[in-house]
Amino acid sequence: MILGSLIKARNIMPDNDSYRRALSATALNFAILAEQQKTLTDESKQQLLQTAVVEGEMAVRLAPHNIFNWENLQRVYSTVTLENQDDLLMNNVFLQEISLDPTNPGHRNDLGLAYINLRNDTELAKINFQNAISLKPDFVDAHYSLAIIYRQEGKKEKAVQAYDQTLSFLTSQISFLEPVVSSRADLQSNLDQLKQLEAQIESERGALLLEIEEEQQPEISPEEAEIKKTEEETTPIETGE
Repeated sequence: MILGSLIKARNIMPDNDSYRRALSATALNFAILAEQQKTLTDESKQQLLQTAVVEGEMAVRLAPHNIFNWENLQRVYSTVTLENQDDLLMNNVFLQEISLDPTNPGHRNDLGLAYINLRNDTELAKINFQNAISLKPDFVDAHYSLAIIYRQEGKKEKAVQAYDQTLSFLTSQISFLEPVVSSRADLQSNLDQLKQLEAQIESERGALLLEIEEEQQPEISPEEAEIKKTEEETTPIETGE
């Protein structure tokens, strides 16, 4: 069994951060899979999650300058329910990731999502999404996140612009992958996910445009509405001979 082999490797070389990280990630994956398939007891799942946390934390202690250890710990802390989850992520893990890998837009985007999900702070979230875009102008996730925030804030025109930018970059990625998939079948799932995301964003953008169009319709006074109703009721229906 994979988990048992990793535990043995960890026991033989307890100071090897790679084994600790691998054990942490594998335990977390098994716990997530067990939750989806309902194959383990709650106690067994909790043991797996505890292993994911303990081994993930040990990995960063052993090799604090290894970005992969921090990325794994971020995934663990984001999945496992912890009492001080906010502080662990916002004031520790994300800061370490950005410090070790400052040009990676994904870390800025993840921090932005954390500001929304953990602190409901859309302003700091937007700053981090914009920072991600500054690092990588075609970073789809950050553009999409901005579109969602603008829409929630009622800034519909800005949301449409962000949706348009998201779709533009997403379409480019799809166009790049489509001819490659014929010789790289392993990329098919990636292409399918991108197309699914494209359809979802197009649907959201279409609904938003409909909202804007309805808002721009001139308001009809009660008197005008009554006159229109009377006209419709008194208009004769034409019938064929």
